[in-house]
Amino acid sequence: MNGVAVLNWHSIIAPQRTPTALVERLSKQIASAFHSPELGKRLRADSSVAVGGSPTKFAAHVRAETKRWGRVNKQAGIRGE
Repeated sequence: MNGVAVLNWHSIIAPQRTPTALVERLSKQIASAFHSPELGKRLRADSSVAVGGSPTKFAAHVRAETKRWGRVNKQAGIRGE
């Protein structure tokens, strides 16, 4: 389909009612690990890039991806079973 770029992304997601302070703490620790020299080297070897960000930014990303792929599915006639 023209105009569609597919990028893989991975995330770590906590249960919905996880306390905000814990989510923030985990987010900072995970971001720190992703930007460590050792993991950076492993990611580059796989042509991957660590982006990271706040839980709020990630939620916005998921909403945007859901909307985008919903449109792609609709245009391609793809339906869930």
